[in-house]
Amino acid sequence: MSIAITTGNLASILRASGDPTQALPSYREALSLYEKIFSPDHPNVAVLRSNTAGCLIELGRYAEAEQLLDKSYAVLVESHGLDHRLTQSSIRYYVTLYKAWGRPDKESEYAAMIVG
Repeated sequence: MSIAITTGNLASILRASGDPTQALPSYREALSLYEKIFSPDHPNVAVLRSNTAGCLIELGRYAEAEQLLDKSYAVLVESHGLDHRLTQSSIRYYVTLYKAWGRPDKESEYAAMIVG
């Protein structure tokens, strides 16, 4: 488990340092490890999926990001509800995605779901 956490942390550091291209392989590796440790429907896996989607958004890989967000969002709503901070983070990723993708209708739909 510590390898999975460390790999996920490395991905986050690489992304935060402005290198999403280098971060993506680490995110994918961490996601694979998390899915083996937990179930694919576990909230920890969902959070990592959201973060991986954020990286994909930065790389302009919008369709891939959307697929990950869809899986993540469903798990987070089921496990934590709509108002929880982790679910809200996923919603913010949707807003960022659809803004970058030039889809203002979807951007507005998700922006309206942000609490606070």
